[in-house]
Amino acid sequence: MGYSEKNLVAGENLLYVARLHWIIFITPVLVLLIGAAMGRTIQGYVVDGAGLLIAFFMFSEYIGSEFGVTNKRIIVKTGLIATQAREIFINRIESIQLQQSIAGRLFGYGSVIPAGTGGDKAGLHSYIDNPVGLKKVIDEQIMGKI
Repeated sequence: MGYSEKNLVAGENLLYVARLHWIIFITPVLVLLIGAAMGRTIQGYVVDGAGLLIAFFMFSEYIGSEFGVTNKRIIVKTGLIATQAREIFINRIESIQLQQSIAGRLFGYGSVIPAGTGGDKAGLHSYIDNPVGLKKVIDEQIMGKI
């Protein structure tokens, strides 16, 4: 049971949960490969250590991030040990923006940026898995509230 599901209020239904895309692990893998290519040298071990450290932080971000959509709000939770959570109420969203690079289109990741009343913009994350599906669910909830 994830953060979004644990924090539902009365009359609220969880419709969609998005996670981060696996692409965030490309950097640590490349660093580890570079370290392995350097061989059993001090420099190789230092690069491998940096790769493992980056991998640890990316893994923590991966398992600690959740983006839930309910019939009333968007719930964004980041962090594994020190967590940060914020909520964006569906009836306060005026528009929603989808951003995907060429690589994002090819591999299925991108950003979803809801803009609230008063011009507040809350980018959820740059590497959300299936951002088109997430945006569609949010759009359906916004259209249902009009």
